[in-house]
Amino acid sequence: MWTGIGCLVFGLVILVHWALAMFTDTGYGESARAMSADGGPKNNLSLIFPAVGFMCIFGSVPIVWENSDSDFVFACGVATAIAMLVLILGLIPITLPAWMYPEWHQARRARKRFSTTSRPWTERDRARRRSKHRIPGDDA
Repeated sequence: MWTGIGCLVFGLVILVHWALAMFTDTGYGESARAMSADGGPKNNLSLIFPAVGFMCIFGSVPIVWENSDSDFVFACGVATAIAMLVLILGLIPITLPAWMYPEWHQARRARKRFSTTSRPWTERDRARRRSKHRIPGDDA
């Protein structure tokens, strides 16, 4: 039972690492992307990390309930096998769609940050143009 709980915790840690590396610009996310770029196959963060995380999470269910014949345990076993196949697929250096790579998400976040900070009109300017009255805190 403790092996299954340990496997579940390890899978959750791997998925948190993957999510921070793929979807954030935090210091940990940047260092995780740098570590992934330095070593490992091409699709390390795209396929291997989520596959290992889900494999550990779904694999922990049959470990905990080892003598159960329920459909849920069987479905978790099938999900574990699918995650193993995705892991093997991730070892092959094939090119995936651009949105599956962390660099694409990082560029998208940078474009979004740039577009929100470089707007020519602020909300205050828009309100000033619509209103005929003086806006509180406005010196003009």
